[in-house]
Parts: sequence; structure tokens; C-alpha cells
Amino acid sequence: MNAQHTPTPWYVYDDQANRFTITDTPIINDRVAHGTNLIAKTFHVGSLEVDKANAIFIVRAVNSYDELLDTLKIAEEALTEFYGRMESNVSPMMQNIREVIEKAEG
Repeated sequence: MNAQHTPTPWYVYDDQANRFTITDTPIINDRVAHGTNLIAKTFHVGSLEVDKANAIFIVRAVNSYDELLDTLKIAEEALTEFYGRMESNVSPMMQNIREVIEKAEG
């Protein structure tokens, strides 16, 4: 079985109890909409500011992942086409791009 992650976009909700919840639906007026998926919840283990920053960073990274990966693939394709056989001149950069794509695709 090849499970898929919860579709984006994801949102951060501050429950005012030293926890931040990551969901797939915005939580408005402290009400969770029917069908909302709870993706993750932080518990106050460090500073509240760091917990909030971590939750926001996770959501920002997840929500921009597909666009960043697609853009990197377009750049890799364009550079390969542009440099053609002369790739040896840019091989460290191209190798880095390919490694990042591979890492992102797991």
C-alpha cells in the first residue's frame, strides 16, 4: 500500500492552550469544520514562540513543496537543453539540482 499525504494547503491553528494544530481546513472562530483532518499538533515542550514558529515553518514548507519541486524540474530541463553536450561546464550545479530533486521525491 502506497499511502498519500493529506492534500494541501495545510493551516496552523493556535488553540490558545500552548498547542498549535495543523489541519487541512482553516479553523474559523474556534470551530472545526466537518471533515477536517487533524494532521499534527504541537505540545508546549520548548518556548511557545519556537513551537509556533515550527508549526508555521512546517505548513509553509508543505504548502510550497509541489511548486518548488516543479520549478526546479523546469529549471533542470531548461539548463539541460540550453547547455546540451557542454554540461561538463555546469556539472556540479546540475548534479546538485538532480540530487535535490531526487531527495525531494524520496
